[in-house]
Amino acid sequence: EQRGDPEGAAAPAIDVFAVAEDTGAGTVVSGAYYRRGEELIVRGQITDAIGGKMLSGIETLRAPVDDPLAVLEQLEQEVRTGVASHLDPQLAQFGNLVSRPPSYEAYEAYVAGMERYWRLDFDGAIKSFEEAAEMAPDFAAPQLVAATADLNLGRFAQVQKIINQLNGHRSDLAPQDRLYLDWLDARCRGDRLRAVEVARQAVELSPGSSWAENLGIEALQANQPALAAKVLAPLDAERGYLRGWTAHFFYLTGAWHHLGDHQRELQDARRGRQLYPTSLHTVLCEARALAALGREDELLSLLQRAESYPREFLSTPGSVMTFAALELEAHLHPKAAGRAAEMAVDWFHHQAPEAAADPLFRDGLGRALFAARRFDEAEEVFAKLSQEQPEHIDFLGFWGLLATINGHSEGPEILTELETLDRPYLFGKHLYWQAVILAWRGDSEEAVRRLRQAVAAGYPFEWPELHPHMDPVWRPLRDDPTFLDLIQPRG
Repeated sequence: EQRGDPEGAAAPAIDVFAVAEDTGAGTVVSGAYYRRGEELIVRGQITDAIGGKMLSGIETLRAPVDDPLAVLEQLEQEVRTGVASHLDPQLAQFGNLVSRPPSYEAYEAYVAGMERYWRLDFDGAIKSFEEAAEMAPDFAAPQLVAATADLNLGRFAQVQKIINQLNGHRSDLAPQDRLYLDWLDARCRGDRLRAVEVARQAVELSPGSSWAENLGIEALQANQPALAAKVLAPLDAERGYLRGWTAHFFYLTGAWHHLGDHQRELQDARRGRQLYPTSLHTVLCEARALAALGREDELLSLLQRAESYPREFLSTPGSVMTFAALELEAHLHPKAAGRAAEMAVDWFHHQAPEAAADPLFRDGLGRALFAARRFDEAEEVFAKLSQEQPEHIDFLGFWGLLATINGHSEGPEILTELETLDRPYLFGKHLYWQAVILAWRGDSEEAVRRLRQAVAAGYPFEWPELHPHMDPVWRPLRDDPTFLDLIQPRG
C-alpha cells in the first residue's frame, strides 16, 4: 500500500519483489491512494513476482474524501476478481487476452460453468454462463463458451445469435475474444480449414491456453491427424484446464489411430484409463487401439468389464461395444466384430423398459443392430425414429439406407427427399447420406463425388460423426481406390 501527499504527488514505488521475498508470496497486490481536491483516488496492480511481470491493473477508483469506505467494497471486488482470474486454471490460461470479469460473482458463475463444461455437462454449463452474462453483460467470455456448448449440442441457430450479438461491439472485445468469435463463425459456416487456421492464430497469441486442445480437435475433424498429434501430445492432461477432460484422450488417441501408430495409441489410451478407470470415453480409446492391434480377447474382456460403468455424454456401454465392433470389422477381425456387435445388442435389450422411450437410446440400439447385420430389425428402429422426428437427418438417412439394403420402396423415395433437402446448418450431412445410399445401390463413382461434396460442406472426419474408415455404412466402398484416397490423412 502507498499513500500520496495531499497534492497528489507520486509516492515512492513499492519494490514488489522485495515484498514477495519477505512474505514468500508469488503474486503481489500493490497500489496507492491519493487525494485530489475532494476526491480520494485509488490505483493498483497485480504482479507476478516470480515471473517478473504485471498481470493486470486494478481499475482506477474514486470516493469522496469524507466517505473513504465507499470505495472499499468495489476495491475488494476488483482485487478478488483480478487475483482469482490469474490463479484459477480455468482463467489463468487467458491472461490479459480476454475480457476480465467485472465482478467476483460473475467470475464465480463463469468458473462454475467451466467446471460443468469440462465434465461434458453442456446444458448445466450454459445455465451458469447465462447467470454470469446477466450479472455482467459486457463480460464476453461466458457468452463465447456458452456458444461452444450450444455448438456441441447442435444448436447452431443459438450459436449464430450469440455471434451476431457480440459482433455488434466487436471493437470492444479483447484480441482472444475476437479470434474466438471468428472460430465460432467458421464452425457455423462449415469452413473447417478456416476453423483450423483461426485456432492456430489463437495458439500463437496465447500459447499456454486451451486453444491448443481446440486446434488439435479442429485438425482431427479436418482430416489432419499429424497436426492434431503434434499439438495434443505435449499437453499435460493431469493439470489445468485439461484435468477431468476425458475427451482429450479420445482426440489424442484418435490422431495416433488415423496415423497408424497403434502402439502409441494404446499407450496413451491406457494412460487415460489410469486417470479415469471407469470412464466410457477412455474405455473406448483402449478398445479402438486393441481392435487395430488385433488383440481380440483383451478387447472383449474390456467390454465385459465396462458393462456396468456409468453413462457419459453420448456414451453408454452398449454404444462403446458397437464402436469396438466397427473398429474390429474395419481392421479385418470379422468374428470378434460379430461378437462385440451381439454384445451391444444384448446390452440394449437388457436395459430397463423406460429406456426405450429415449430416442438416443433407440438410435444406439439401431446402430448396434446394423453392426450385427440384423438389417430388418434395424430398419424398424430407424423408420419409427424418423417418423417421430422427421427433421433428424441421421434417422432419415439410416432408414433410407436400410430400406435400400432390404429392397423396400422407401429407399429411392428417401434418396429423393435428401436430394431436395434445403435448410441451414446441414454441414454436408444430407450429401453424406445421399452418397451412402448411392454406394449401396452400386453407383460408387457418384457416391464418392457426393461424399467429397459433403466434406467440402463441413462434414467432419471425427466425432460427433464416425470416421469413414470404420463407419459400416461404407462397406460397399471399402476397396474402392477413389474412396480410400479421399479419406487418407491430409496433414
